[in-house]
Amino acid sequence: RLAARLEGAGPGDALNLRRQGDIGDLRFDAQPVWDLAGGRVAGRVSLRHPGATRLLAELGLAYATGAGEMPQWPGEGSLSAQATGAILTERINLEQFDITAGGLRASGQIALDWGGAEPVIGGRILAETLPLPWPTTPPTLTGPARLARATLQLQAEQVLVGHISIAQQLACTVNLAERVLRLLPCAARVANGVVNVDADWNTVADPPRLSLQATLEGASLAGVPPDQTVASQPLEIVPFALAAGQIDGTLQLTAYGHGLAALRATADGQVDLRLRDARLPGFDLPAINRTLDQAMERSATATETDLRAALSAGSTPFAEITVHADAARGSLTLRRADANGPAGAATLAGNIGLLDGTVDLVLTVQPPDRTLANMTVHLTGASIAPTRTQDLTGVLRWLAERPR
Repeated sequence: RLAARLEGAGPGDALNLRRQGDIGDLRFDAQPVWDLAGGRVAGRVSLRHPGATRLLAELGLAYATGAGEMPQWPGEGSLSAQATGAILTERINLEQFDITAGGLRASGQIALDWGGAEPVIGGRILAETLPLPWPTTPPTLTGPARLARATLQLQAEQVLVGHISIAQQLACTVNLAERVLRLLPCAARVANGVVNVDADWNTVADPPRLSLQATLEGASLAGVPPDQTVASQPLEIVPFALAAGQIDGTLQLTAYGHGLAALRATADGQVDLRLRDARLPGFDLPAINRTLDQAMERSATATETDLRAALSAGSTPFAEITVHADAARGSLTLRRADANGPAGAATLAGNIGLLDGTVDLVLTVQPPDRTLANMTVHLTGASIAPTRTQDLTGVLRWLAERPR
């Protein structure tokens, strides 16, 4: 359904126009001034639609999340957009725009110039909230975007994925040239810390190539409201999770491919993390120590039962955890993951499958009393709920040989 009305008034060389209409549920209102002599149209335009996601779908611009119950981008809600600017022979200049679409709240200035050998886009976007689509496919450059050059300054008070805030105070320069999309640099606050990201997405390469470098400083997993940031949720070091602690880290990564599965399969790089005052769920080293301290007064069976229970649940505080891992050929290999604290030490070694979500890891727990043999837990299968195989051979031998 299309309904429109056009009105015009003024001198012949500068018509004051007003055009209103509806295309389906989309309502538009434009009030331009048409400078016939100068070949320029300037004025204000507004758009309204009751469903932002539905409008994008009708325009063929819907983002397929493919993520189960993840909400569609840009989220539920209406669309309202207003812009003031000018259209010239070879240029569109939006001097000011404001847009609300689902979870998006943004304003700024945008200019598009197609008078040269290639289209050039420039501008600045200031967002109160910036929802991002759930990552299911890498960005592609098609049509005019393959030929364009662009430089956009992007700032956002809050960045959302779904309904969850993943970052605050984002400041980023987005650059597109010769079919290479670059973030240089991108900084934001994450979990009370600062993350800096440099990234290139090279679509000239066949297959496309991703290059990523990131640093994280001073992030905290404690004291952040659960509904404020993804990073306040337990940070998974599969299949364990860090429920508290201060984190610093670096990431260097390259990958090739047209889809996320291909990028995971070709990921090559390093991850280094350092955590302070962290609490690691999945086992309870203080409870293990208490059980061993009482072993002389209890039966071997009762002691073994309590040890196995403490290796299966609870949590352990550590003064420091260091993690060094390599990514290659679809697998993340823990070169070293050491945890040390007053309750003892622990190490985690093995592989995490980036493609199938499986793990093959060995957790070694060492109480402070070095005369006792280590206890180990072998974790295999799906990372969410792996099979745990405990080995208490050394401790059971000590229990059997203890003096009565």
